[in-house]
Formats: sequence, C-alpha cells, structure tokens
Amino acid sequence: MELNAHQILVINNGEIVERGTHDEMMKARGFYYTLYMSQFKGRVADILPGTSAHTGGVLV
Repeated sequence: MELNAHQILVINNGEIVERGTHDEMMKARGFYYTLYMSQFKGRVADILPGTSAHTGGVLV
C-alpha cells in the first residue's frame, strides 16, 4: 500500500468513491478508512514497533 502517494483513488463497483491522500482519507473515516483498518488493524503493532500501539503484538 502506498502511503506517500500524492493522490489515492478509491474505486467501489466501478465508481470513484473517495479521493485524497492517505492522511486525508484516514481523517475522513470513510470507505478507505474502513478498508484500511480491516486489512491492517491486527498488524499495526507489527508495522510500528516502539509506538504506543506496540505492546507485544497486541493492538490497544
């Protein structure tokens, strides 16, 4: 997943449903946010060791 893209387009059923940067769409908490969290929420602790989310592999 490209988090540093200038623009990400989210397509659902052949239509663009969201457009923006990763940060913009995460703040909007729309379709992109839901998709991203469903795919990565269990892995955030693995991706960001040393952060408050990293507690021995458990996301808090």
